Amino acid sequence: MRFPTISAFLLLSAIATLLTVSPKPAGATVGGELARYERNGWPPALATIELPRGRSYVVVLQVPTVRPFDMSDVDGIRDTILANMIDAPGWLGDKRLLGHSVVAWQCRSGRGVAAMTGESRGQGLMMAVAGGWGATPLLSVYLDGKVLRDGASFESYAKAMARGEGAIVAFEVTERDCQAMRAFLSRFITHPDRPSRRYGLLLDPMRFEGGGCTSFALALIAHSRIWRGGERAAYRRIELHDGVLGRRMSTPPGVLPYRTARSPGDERIVPFGALYLRSWKSGAFIENVRIVDPELLFAMLVELRIAAGETDGWRVKRRVSGKDPAVAAAIAEARRIVARYPKRRFLAPDGYSVLVLER
Repeated sequence: MRFPTISAFLLLSAIATLLTVSPKPAGATVGGELARYERNGWPPALATIELPRGRSYVVVLQVPTVRPFDMSDVDGIRDTILANMIDAPGWLGDKRLLGHSVVAWQCRSGRGVAAMTGESRGQGLMMAVAGGWGATPLLSVYLDGKVLRDGASFESYAKAMARGEGAIVAFEVTERDCQAMRAFLSRFITHPDRPSRRYGLLLDPMRFEGGGCTSFALALIAHSRIWRGGERAAYRRIELHDGVLGRRMSTPPGVLPYRTARSPGDERIVPFGALYLRSWKSGAFIENVRIVDPELLFAMLVELRIAAGETDGWRVKRRVSGKDPAVAAAIAEARRIVARYPKRRFLAPDGYSVLVLER
């Protein structure tokens, strides 16, 4: 007669063991992985943005380069890289040689902020200046990628933001979509292929390949569903030719070059000066690539602000011309996006302007 009692005891023990070793709920796992991005809330400059507690928001911030990048044509890329490098000594202190994109969120589970960075030691520039790699570094992958809470980086752009040289838009979202974005971020930083360690312009974060700061921001935007596919308007296609793409046998540590030489006789050395003296359309056609264009994201954010009543200032003048079909398409997409947010208001914490779009 004791057998049923023993069986029940064994059954209860087995259940207890399963409960002990079973995976934690998804929410708890995500919260643990994102603790370093949410533990201290928002950086001080962001924390001054007053958004209603108990409601969910995704905040998109972009500080562009001082001079626009013309990515409608590969020779335009060449010319605007040169223009920005010539201007660099005057604003390197404000971290403006390259632009930056950041995404922050306010979910019911807390506030957080994240951005992707990489190539932090100037490896690409050294490859081009001293290594004979030409424009190849622009298309290569760097294995020092990081997804940062980005407090320090954000603060380094605060002066530019205070001068109005950037764009911040806060979008109200459903709590479900806010949590979906958090879940994607958690998976991105824990994925077995380690995409967070791979930094490059041609990588797709949505496929967990890696990414750059803007493509990573667009992936977060996509998972929050604030644009419902509109983030695709920030990409364009460009043609690559091999006239300025160097290739070498010796590969710098921590870099996966876009092209490498198969043998010493296959090497192509492109002197640094040739990058600015030679057409980037020279040589044989290689392929047509899809690449994120930060100028298209900036055009969209500025158009959202114009639709909400902004009429003048640095942002409006800085945006590239809508005569470019890709820019025109990005502007049209921004108009469709803003139509879904009937409530629009501006905040001005610490002197910089934030557009808040609410449902």
